[in-house]
Order: sequence, then structure tokens, then C-alpha cells
Amino acid sequence: MQIQDYSLGMVLNWGTHLLDIVQWANDTERTGPVEVSGHGTFPTGMLYDVLQDFEVRYRYANGVELHYHMAGRPYVRFEGTDGWVEAEWWKGVQASRDEILKTKPGPDEIQLPLINEKVDFIQALKTRRETLIPAEVGHRTASLCQLGWIAIRLGTRLHWDPAAERFTNSDEANALLARPERAPWTLASLETA
Repeated sequence: MQIQDYSLGMVLNWGTHLLDIVQWANDTERTGPVEVSGHGTFPTGMLYDVLQDFEVRYRYANGVELHYHMAGRPYVRFEGTDGWVEAEWWKGVQASRDEILKTKPGPDEIQLPLINEKVDFIQALKTRRETLIPAEVGHRTASLCQLGWIAIRLGTRLHWDPAAERFTNSDEANALLARPERAPWTLASLETA
């Protein structure tokens, strides 16, 4: 059972596993979209109150569009002029044509290394390099999911400033970027005087 006080449901759960791949492939893992809209179904009259189904559309400053929705299976699909490639959570990578999978990225092209995140973390500790998904990238991926939830909740197209991390066309949406704290719990500021 999922309740919004503790979880946003699958929009955040699968999103954090899959949308980081999209952000990475789009070279936007340290920024985000400039526009978001969506729709979905929230159950009523039940304790369970997270989205049951959803569809979110994001647009990036570079013109790329991301469509994120409940599809019955967790996967990422990239579509281009030469065909498509899908990365499915448990099945691996497939493409519309075998030649696409045989193509080797050039030295200046984005390459997506396939490595288990736990193995990556241990290797990063041993070599003192940054992990493939550092905290800032994780934050941007989780934010992407939350932006979708906010757009669905409000039922409107929102404009997002990824540098300021604020909506530029909705004070109501900005109010949903944080939750009211419940006494006696508070978040202390990390800033020092």
C-alpha cells in the first residue's frame, strides 16, 4: 500500500531507475527540462492515494521530448531517424534493427556504460573517482519525477527553470516543491554563518 505522505508511488519509483538513463543519454543529467505537463489517475475514497496510472511529457531546451508513462513494463525507448533502441530493466537492450546495436559510439559521442550500481560504488571507492550516478545526478532524476507528479496534480503545463529549480509560471506549483514539516521534526539548514 502506498500513501503520498511517504511515497509518490511508481511515478517516482520506476522513474528513479529509468529516467537517469534518459537524462544521461540526453546529456542533461545535471540540469532538467524546461517544460512539463501530464495527466493521471489518483484513487479516491481509499487509504492508498498514489497515482494509479500516468503520462508525463517533458521538453528540454535542446528540443528533445521525453514521454514517461505507465506501460506495463519498465523500459526506456530512444527513437531517432534511423530507428529505435529499448533498454528493458530485466531483458537488456533491443533495437528496431540489428545494425543499430552493432554501431560503436565515436570518441566524442555519449557512451552509456552498463555496470551494476553497487559494483560501480565499490570501484569508485577503490579508485577515488566519482560514481556514475553522483548525488547531484540522483537529485536531478528524483526532481524530474516530482515535476511530473506536480504537473499531474495541478493539471497544467508548467515551465521549469532548471538552474533556479523553480517554476516560472506557477506559484501554486512552486508551493508543492516542499512539504510542510510536522512538529517536532524540522530540517536544519546546512549553511553556516
